[in-house]
Amino acid sequence: MDAYLRELVAAVPAAPLRSKLEPYYDVIRELRRKRCTYQQVATFFTERLGIRVSPSTVHAFVAVRAKRGRKSPYELPMIEAPDRAESPPAQPSEVPDPISVLKARRPAPPQQAPRFEFSDEEPLQLSTTNNKGLQE
Repeated sequence: MDAYLRELVAAVPAAPLRSKLEPYYDVIRELRRKRCTYQQVATFFTERLGIRVSPSTVHAFVAVRAKRGRKSPYELPMIEAPDRAESPPAQPSEVPDPISVLKARRPAPPQQAPRFEFSDEEPLQLSTTNNKGLQE
């Protein structure tokens, strides 16, 4: 940034906090980590700190700070790629195929006798054996 612009920005006074909950950010985080509901947090503030606040205000306060915590893709720090000479890529034989592993675990379906018999010279006919492979 240009030195002139830095001076202009430095001359602007800092704005006061916009939320009365800002000084209690760590308290709210700790209560939420202890699985307190927004209603319980609001009741805690009313009874213990004398600050009247609604559960929806606590929720909005937490939601805004949660969004700030997420970084946009263009804000992520650059990570240097490791040298390929240092670590060779994994060989295909070392990494099992998940589909083949699942297929190996599954039992084979029971074999059934065909229900129809086919011959090129004759029309399709119902088999004379039942499902268990026995002659009727």
